[in-house]
Amino acid sequence: MKYAVIGGDERAVQLVKLLVSAGNEVMCLALDKAELPFCSVHTEKIPHCDAVILPLPCEKPAGMLNAPLAERAYSLSEIEKLIPDGVPIVGGKVPAVFQEGSRVFDCMAAPAFTVGNAEAAVFMLSERLNKTLCNSRVLVTGYGRIGKLLTAKLKALGCFVTVMSRSKESRAMARAMGINALAPDCDAMELSDFDAVINT
Repeated sequence: MKYAVIGGDERAVQLVKLLVSAGNEVMCLALDKAELPFCSVHTEKIPHCDAVILPLPCEKPAGMLNAPLAERAYSLSEIEKLIPDGVPIVGGKVPAVFQEGSRVFDCMAAPAFTVGNAEAAVFMLSERLNKTLCNSRVLVTGYGRIGKLLTAKLKALGCFVTVMSRSKESRAMARAMGINALAPDCDAMELSDFDAVINT
């Protein structure tokens, strides 16, 4: 199959390596600074392909492609014009500029993505802590879809979980679920006693 991978961070680089090792043809745009497999192709024009893969999330900053490994900045409208009509697009938080005339799959809107992220975070935390998860003090920043699921999983494993959120409503909801909650402008002393911090 033929793929175009546009922008992104080290996750995009690893994806290119996986696709190439599986025997696919891969064209890359806005990954100039990355160490890519020899058989992948840097391009400034996207020919017709089986799928275009955009970053997670696509946009960073507003109106611009999330492309920390690119030599220059790309606007989302510039990228949209490069993608042939009808080519499936996969990405995270895919902006409206890509929605017309293409089949779009937004990974970050998929429930499996939320579950996978939360489970991966728990696995990575258990690998990196020099103690058991049970009785560990963990700060979770953000209390959106992933933060809520992650907090529930950590609590079920016996962690003492604290949520940090800008939203008063989210903090109130966390407290209602029996979870300590802090605002980002809390006293620094309140942040000194955690075994781990997970930024969602």
